[in-house]
Amino acid sequence: MNIFIAQIIGAFAVACFIFSIQYKKKKDILKLQFIANILYAIEYGFLGIFTATGMNLISSIRCLVFSKYGNKQIPIKTLYLFIGLIILVGYFSYQNLLSLIPIGITLLSSITLIQFR
Repeated sequence: MNIFIAQIIGAFAVACFIFSIQYKKKKDILKLQFIANILYAIEYGFLGIFTATGMNLISSIRCLVFSKYGNKQIPIKTLYLFIGLIILVGYFSYQNLLSLIPIGITLLSSITLIQFR
């Protein structure tokens, strides 16, 4: 039953990500991606994949923080804060080598979302 519920939640998360790219404003895109990341965290929680749950929660917080900056440059200190948080949560939620995949993806996406000018 948990797998079925997780699949439904995952479908809603995918829909949120797809709809997010239809928006023009960065703030609107990040709002929908925030919702998608929360839904993914819930889905992975149902599946018992706690590293991915933690990484999606961090990604949702990252969306909120980045949306506050709007079109302004995001300080590099913010990136370092998220990198530290990702490593910390990844360390405590590590289950096996597959746990490194969501950790790496979240690290890379956090780095690429910072727009260097």
